[in-house]
Amino acid sequence: LTNKYANQRKPEVRNQQSMIIPPASLSTTRSARATSGEKSQCDKKETSPLRDKKKKNRLWSPTRMADAINAMREQGIGAKKASEIFNIPRTTLRRQYQKKGCIPTEEAYEATGPKSRLPVELEKGLARSCVDMENAFITLTRGDLKKMAFEL
Repeated sequence: LTNKYANQRKPEVRNQQSMIIPPASLSTTRSARATSGEKSQCDKKETSPLRDKKKKNRLWSPTRMADAINAMREQGIGAKKASEIFNIPRTTLRRQYQKKGCIPTEEAYEATGPKSRLPVELEKGLARSCVDMENAFITLTRGDLKKMAFEL
Protein backbone atom coordinates (compact mmCIF):
# COMPACT_ATOMS: atom_id res chain seq x y z
CA LEU A 1 0.00 0.00 0.00
CA THR A 2 1.16 3.50 -0.83
CA ASN A 3 0.10 6.63 0.90
CA LYS A 4 -1.57 8.96 -1.59
CA TYR A 5 -0.65 11.98 0.51
CA ALA A 6 3.07 11.14 0.73
CA ASN A 7 4.09 13.57 -2.03
CA GLN A 8 2.19 16.51 -0.59
CA ARG A 9 4.03 19.14 1.38
CA LYS A 10 3.67 18.98 5.12
CA PRO A 11 2.69 22.16 6.98
CA GLU A 12 5.65 24.02 8.36
CA VAL A 13 5.78 24.39 12.11
CA ARG A 14 7.37 27.63 13.23
CA ASN A 15 8.90 28.21 16.58
CA GLN A 16 10.24 31.38 18.15
CA GLN A 17 13.81 30.64 17.00
CA SER A 18 12.83 30.68 13.31
CA MET A 19 11.27 34.13 13.68
CA ILE A 20 14.59 35.79 14.61
CA ILE A 21 16.00 37.86 11.76
CA PRO A 22 19.73 37.37 11.17
CA PRO A 23 21.76 40.58 11.53
CA ALA A 24 23.25 40.23 8.04
CA SER A 25 19.86 40.72 6.39
CA LEU A 26 19.21 43.84 8.46
CA SER A 27 22.28 45.59 7.09
CA THR A 28 21.21 45.35 3.45
CA THR A 29 19.19 48.29 2.33
CA ARG A 30 16.36 48.30 -0.14
CA SER A 31 18.59 49.76 -2.84
CA ALA A 32 21.20 47.07 -2.22
CA ARG A 33 18.54 44.38 -2.58
CA ALA A 34 17.28 46.05 -5.75
CA THR A 35 20.73 45.93 -7.33
CA SER A 36 21.20 42.31 -6.34
CA GLY A 37 17.88 41.36 -7.92
CA GLU A 38 16.10 40.44 -4.69
CA LYS A 39 12.52 41.49 -4.17
CA SER A 40 11.32 42.47 -0.74
CA GLN A 41 7.78 42.37 0.51
CA CYS A 42 7.69 46.17 0.30
CA ASP A 43 8.40 46.04 -3.43
CA LYS A 44 5.37 43.88 -4.17
CA LYS A 45 2.30 45.91 -5.01
CA GLU A 46 -0.87 44.37 -3.73
CA THR A 47 -4.03 45.18 -5.60
CA SER A 48 -7.40 44.45 -4.19
CA PRO A 49 -10.18 43.57 -6.62
CA LEU A 50 -12.46 45.96 -4.73
CA ARG A 51 -10.11 48.90 -5.30
CA ASP A 52 -9.81 48.29 -9.03
CA LYS A 53 -13.49 48.84 -9.68
CA LYS A 54 -14.45 52.26 -10.92
CA LYS A 55 -17.91 53.60 -10.29
CA LYS A 56 -19.87 53.65 -13.50
CA ASN A 57 -22.29 56.53 -13.75
CA ARG A 58 -24.41 57.67 -16.66
CA LEU A 59 -23.71 54.79 -19.02
CA TRP A 60 -27.14 55.25 -20.61
CA SER A 61 -28.14 57.94 -23.07
CA PRO A 62 -31.33 60.02 -22.85
CA THR A 63 -32.57 58.64 -26.18
CA ARG A 64 -32.26 55.04 -24.98
CA MET A 65 -33.95 56.00 -21.71
CA ALA A 66 -36.84 57.63 -23.60
CA ASP A 67 -37.17 54.55 -25.84
CA ALA A 68 -37.19 52.25 -22.82
CA ILE A 69 -39.83 54.31 -20.98
CA ASN A 70 -42.01 54.46 -24.10
CA ALA A 71 -41.68 50.69 -24.54
CA MET A 72 -42.69 50.14 -20.92
CA ARG A 73 -45.74 52.41 -21.25
CA GLU A 74 -46.96 51.44 -24.73
CA GLN A 75 -45.97 47.78 -25.02
CA GLY A 76 -46.29 46.83 -21.36
CA ILE A 77 -42.73 45.51 -21.05
CA GLY A 78 -41.44 45.10 -17.51
CA ALA A 79 -38.53 47.08 -16.12
CA LYS A 80 -36.26 44.03 -16.04
CA LYS A 81 -36.83 43.17 -19.71
CA ALA A 82 -36.57 46.83 -20.82
CA SER A 83 -33.33 47.29 -18.87
CA GLU A 84 -31.84 44.24 -20.62
CA ILE A 85 -33.02 45.33 -24.09
CA PHE A 86 -31.89 48.97 -23.84
CA ASN A 87 -28.85 48.32 -21.60
CA ILE A 88 -29.92 50.68 -18.81
CA PRO A 89 -29.61 49.98 -15.06
CA ARG A 90 -32.93 48.64 -13.77
CA THR A 91 -33.17 50.92 -10.73
CA THR A 92 -32.48 54.01 -12.86
CA LEU A 93 -35.13 52.94 -15.35
CA ARG A 94 -37.69 52.35 -12.59
CA ARG A 95 -36.95 55.73 -11.00
CA GLN A 96 -37.34 57.56 -14.32
CA TYR A 97 -40.51 55.59 -15.16
CA GLN A 98 -42.14 56.53 -11.85
CA LYS A 99 -41.74 60.26 -12.59
CA LYS A 100 -44.94 60.03 -14.71
CA GLY A 101 -44.43 61.52 -18.14
CA CYS A 102 -41.08 63.05 -17.41
CA ILE A 103 -38.51 61.81 -19.90
CA PRO A 104 -34.96 63.04 -19.16
CA THR A 105 -33.53 65.62 -21.52
CA GLU A 106 -29.95 66.26 -22.58
CA GLU A 107 -29.63 69.11 -20.05
CA ALA A 108 -30.73 66.90 -17.17
CA TYR A 109 -28.35 64.20 -18.32
CA GLU A 110 -25.36 66.55 -18.40
CA ALA A 111 -26.09 68.32 -15.09
CA THR A 112 -24.14 66.19 -12.61
CA GLY A 113 -21.73 67.20 -9.89
CA PRO A 114 -21.60 70.39 -7.87
CA LYS A 115 -22.89 73.60 -9.42
CA SER A 116 -20.41 76.27 -10.43
CA ARG A 117 -20.10 79.24 -8.14
CA LEU A 118 -18.89 81.52 -10.93
CA PRO A 119 -21.07 82.82 -13.74
CA VAL A 120 -20.28 81.32 -17.16
CA GLU A 121 -18.90 84.61 -18.58
CA LEU A 122 -16.58 85.11 -15.61
CA GLU A 123 -15.36 81.52 -15.83
CA LYS A 124 -14.60 81.91 -19.55
CA GLY A 125 -12.71 85.17 -18.88
CA LEU A 126 -10.70 83.52 -16.12
CA ALA A 127 -9.85 80.58 -18.40
CA ARG A 128 -8.80 82.97 -21.17
CA SER A 129 -6.50 84.93 -18.83
CA CYS A 130 -4.98 81.66 -17.53
CA VAL A 131 -4.20 80.58 -21.10
CA ASP A 132 -2.67 84.00 -21.83
CA MET A 133 -0.45 83.75 -18.74
CA GLU A 134 0.56 80.22 -19.71
CA ASN A 135 1.53 81.44 -23.19
CA ALA A 136 3.67 84.12 -21.50
CA PHE A 137 5.40 81.31 -19.50
CA ILE A 138 4.07 82.54 -16.16
CA THR A 139 3.53 79.77 -13.63
CA LEU A 140 0.19 79.82 -11.85
CA THR A 141 -0.54 78.32 -8.46
CA ARG A 142 -3.92 77.61 -6.94
CA GLY A 143 -3.54 80.69 -4.77
CA ASP A 144 -2.85 82.86 -7.82
CA LEU A 145 -5.93 81.46 -9.53
CA LYS A 146 -8.07 82.22 -6.47
CA LYS A 147 -6.77 85.80 -6.34
CA MET A 148 -7.50 86.28 -10.04
CA ALA A 149 -11.04 84.97 -9.59
CA PHE A 150 -11.62 87.32 -6.67
CA GLU A 151 -10.30 90.32 -8.63
CA LEU A 152 -12.45 89.63 -11.68
